[in-house]
Amino acid sequence: KLDLIQLYNGLSLQLVIYLDQAVKEVAKNTPGKEVHPAAMYYYPVTLPLIENSEPQPEEAINAMLRDKLKLSGLSVNDDKLVELLGGEFEKSSEVISVSRTKAGFSKTSQLIDMEDMEAIMQYANRKTAEISKRILDGDIEARPCGQGACQYCPYVTICGYDTKTDGYRDNAFEDMSKDEVIDRIKEKLSKELLSNSS
Repeated sequence: KLDLIQLYNGLSLQLVIYLDQAVKEVAKNTPGKEVHPAAMYYYPVTLPLIENSEPQPEEAINAMLRDKLKLSGLSVNDDKLVELLGGEFEKSSEVISVSRTKAGFSKTSQLIDMEDMEAIMQYANRKTAEISKRILDGDIEARPCGQGACQYCPYVTICGYDTKTDGYRDNAFEDMSKDEVIDRIKEKLSKELLSNSS
């Protein structure tokens, strides 16, 4: 699942970095054409199990499977793109996390503006460069993310991280909505742009 809070905090960058590289590669191979991303998704690689207390008709089981196999991620908020990616649908796409109401796409639809998609890609690149620089500068402090992150880690004896010792704590991320994360990303990018221009 694409988690924008984790991305904002420097985790889950891989999908966005891959998308950015794909866009750059397509742009390089199609000179003179404008290239923009349409979506970024994760797809489950294991067949999900359907648990039922009672036997279900095959059609119901297939509908549950399709729902569990739905792509997880973000699409650009564009009617034509959504139809191409999600197929034709009246209420809810069986392919991507998008649904319709009488007023248009629902608020729970995983859609963002093109400008926001490109800001996320730019931010992921900046965050990757920042993390790389910190590592090259020797910053290798153990910073587990989330409660219980070290529970099954085979390297806990090497890093010496111990929550029972003063000064050690799990890094908890602030809970934010998709729009709040995107606003913060854009704010950080504009601050960086201002500081670079002065």
